[in-house]
Amino acid sequence: MAIFQWDKLINQKHKPNYLLRFLAALYGTGQAVRLFLYDKGIFPSHRLPVKVVCVGNITVGGTGKTPAVIQIAGLLQKNGLKVGIISRGYKRSGEEAVLAVCDGNKLLADWHQAGDEPYLLANELNVPLLVGKNRYAAGCGALAYNPDVLILDDGFQHLKLQRDINLLLINASNPFGNGYTLPAGILREPLTAVKRADVVLLSKADKIANLPQLHNLIRTYNPTSPIFHAAHKPVGLVEVITRQDYKLDWPANKRVAVLSAIGDPASFKNLLVDLGAEVVSENHFPDHHDFLPDELGKVEQQAIETGCMAIITTAKDALRLPLDVVRNFKLPVLVLKIALKIIDKQEEWERFWLAKLGRSLMFRCVPTPKP
Repeated sequence: MAIFQWDKLINQKHKPNYLLRFLAALYGTGQAVRLFLYDKGIFPSHRLPVKVVCVGNITVGGTGKTPAVIQIAGLLQKNGLKVGIISRGYKRSGEEAVLAVCDGNKLLADWHQAGDEPYLLANELNVPLLVGKNRYAAGCGALAYNPDVLILDDGFQHLKLQRDINLLLINASNPFGNGYTLPAGILREPLTAVKRADVVLLSKADKIANLPQLHNLIRTYNPTSPIFHAAHKPVGLVEVITRQDYKLDWPANKRVAVLSAIGDPASFKNLLVDLGAEVVSENHFPDHHDFLPDELGKVEQQAIETGCMAIITTAKDALRLPLDVVRNFKLPVLVLKIALKIIDKQEEWERFWLAKLGRSLMFRCVPTPKP
């Protein structure tokens, strides 16, 4: 188990250089001014006639937003609520201002047009999902599908759309980096933004020994909002081409290669190690990377040379693999499917959401706005 070291939460031993710190100060000031202008109504924000849940973070890198959206959407669906999702569609190729990725029955766009994360969400949940830079316009489009709740994916900083619940995700294993905003650190906005959270979810909390210290820091900015703990757990292993299912204990005592292009590749590798795999080859690319045939050829060659029995990747990365290349591999390429699990206070977690988003929503009658 990794030990959370408090002195590395805000690590003053290795400060960024003066230029980066100056730029970070300018960036943080700009974010504070922007928030002030929204708070005072100088910058307009808009409300939709359905409940809106925002799932987001205040850092760059992997906090587990996609598994969190899947978890919350599944919980609401299980309790009879119709869920829709709106997302920016980061790095999508589609030029439409608003694009419907899924209508709740079938996919309407590919991952290039939608972006990899929205496509993965649509494929996993099969709910109405729309993408667009203007999330209010996307939300207006989603109203055509009569949702009870709209989940705003990765929208903590998107203040143009009002929300009823702000869920802040924090990676417990690296919550705030060195404490600096971009470009000197990993914070998208200053730590004071924690106060906007209506609920805090600490992901990857199973790897941390002394969570109370992290709670104390959160409480300095947000004294009242509930805090929950979650872990990413493997739930399936499937071959990319044949779709053959493998048992989760298959990697145990086997030499494997890891291929990823995600925000937190170390955590993915650790999941395989926890399954007993011997990871002897690693290839990590920038988040959302579009894999090239030559790159994948080198990945396979390295895996073969190190005696690997398979190449294992993430569900998001598998979407971006050129199947015509992978089909000719000598080694199988497996996808480790991961789900976010609440590791304590599960009943309290469910009560929180149902109290805020209960069945009474189904009987609301509000005129449909125009984007």
